Amino acid sequence: MNYSLKTDFTHEIFSAIIKLWELTGIANPARCDTYETIEKTLNMGGKIYTLWAEELLIGTVWLTSDGRRMHTHHMAIHPDYQGKGLAKLLLDPAIEYARDMGQQPKLEVHETNAVGRHLYKKYGFQELPGYIVMVKRD
Repeated sequence: MNYSLKTDFTHEIFSAIIKLWELTGIANPARCDTYETIEKTLNMGGKIYTLWAEELLIGTVWLTSDGRRMHTHHMAIHPDYQGKGLAKLLLDPAIEYARDMGQQPKLEVHETNAVGRHLYKKYGFQELPGYIVMVKRD
């Protein structure tokens, strides 16, 4: 199978992204992950990578920058394509982009996501004991 990695972002691609995020269980309206929000972060130095198997979107990773750290959001692989090593096709360029921008890669992963935690540890990410993530959603 041939896979292609893209960084384009259009309304059509956003629709495919939302479907993938819903399929993988990471979509959450409380996060305000709208087209406009993503576009704004891209204009501020962020990037969104999409992984395609021909015309099917099978993976995403969305990066946002605070100028010091490059935050990794919504790393997702289509369930039919999980366990095939495809996360590497998304994480390698994401980490490289953060480093090219002179920023430290950072991410959050749910404590019950053993597969994700294992993957990120393989990439050198470390858990920060004692930290609690807090967010205010109105």
